[in-house]
Amino acid sequence: AGLVLCTHTSKSTEDSGNRLASGSTAWVNASRLVLVVKPDDTNPDRVTLRVAKANHARTGEKLELVWSDGVLRLKDAAPTGVFGAIHKRQVDSLFMEALTRATAAGITLNASANTSRYAPRYLVQGETMAGLTERDLVAAMRRLLDAGTIREVTEGPPSKPRSRLAIVQKVGGE
Repeated sequence: AGLVLCTHTSKSTEDSGNRLASGSTAWVNASRLVLVVKPDDTNPDRVTLRVAKANHARTGEKLELVWSDGVLRLKDAAPTGVFGAIHKRQVDSLFMEALTRATAAGITLNASANTSRYAPRYLVQGETMAGLTERDLVAAMRRLLDAGTIREVTEGPPSKPRSRLAIVQKVGGE
């Protein structure tokens, strides 16, 4: 079992362990671990959790957290369970929409990480991908390739083949 005590931090700008609690409380001195939660000054959806005092851990360790659906989550952690499935479908849909727009605009994207037109890297820069990482889009591209929703097409002469991602057209109005 564990006991969590919450308090306001001291108005002092000093970050030492014994100056973390405000007023005359001595909680910090009696505790074995003190964590400080501090919101980001530039982005209210980001929060840093820092180990300020620890008897059996390294002080100064930080975790970057983000508010997601009213819950603080690790910044780079993917949602799991039902939320994870919904998130994957949303990312897959955004990837497909962005690939469709790029193809319509004559932009050729591919699945090779060694090129400037690597789809995840290129698409993550778009407005509609705000909040997504290249890793999210790599996973979406792999899921869509595995499902047969998109495929790699190789074109050009044998001496200089070029590959691109193409959307698979379903037969029969599906």
